Amino acid sequence: MAIASALTVVALPAMWLANDDASSDRGAAPNVAAVGVDAAGAAPEPTATEVPAQDDPLTPSDDTSPPPFLAGPTATSDRRVVVVRPTSNGQSVVLDATFRRAVPSGICQVNRVPDGTELTVVNRENGRSIECVAAPLASGSFDEVVLGPDDFEVIADVIEAPVRVEMTW
Repeated sequence: MAIASALTVVALPAMWLANDDASSDRGAAPNVAAVGVDAAGAAPEPTATEVPAQDDPLTPSDDTSPPPFLAGPTATSDRRVVVVRPTSNGQSVVLDATFRRAVPSGICQVNRVPDGTELTVVNRENGRSIECVAAPLASGSFDEVVLGPDDFEVIADVIEAPVRVEMTW
């Protein structure tokens, strides 16, 4: 290892110094060529007279037409989209929603409402909603609603659990 290091320390500067004299003449061809291409037989670079001005990306153009990918109808700015959430005539509460595999589809386990109450659970992040029937939550918690996995996937990805929802009845 020490021999290889010493050889590198001596050989690299020697190569740089030897090549420095050859590189002082800027018109000479480089001493490195791509595999399979003869450096001496390489095609000469085109001169400025061979390249049309409109094809040169650095030359400003007087053409004011849009690029081809922007062609087509333009969007009108006179229309605006307004999202209005429907108001409920009943009661609502904001709480966390999660899921358990033991909860059947169409059932929401929650302790804030009476058993058998029809509920609407809306994800506050994306507006997706489900309807379900209330059942008692065994943990006794009042700040969460537990859904079945199929119902939870309608309003959010299971990896996002728990999610903030608004529950109305």
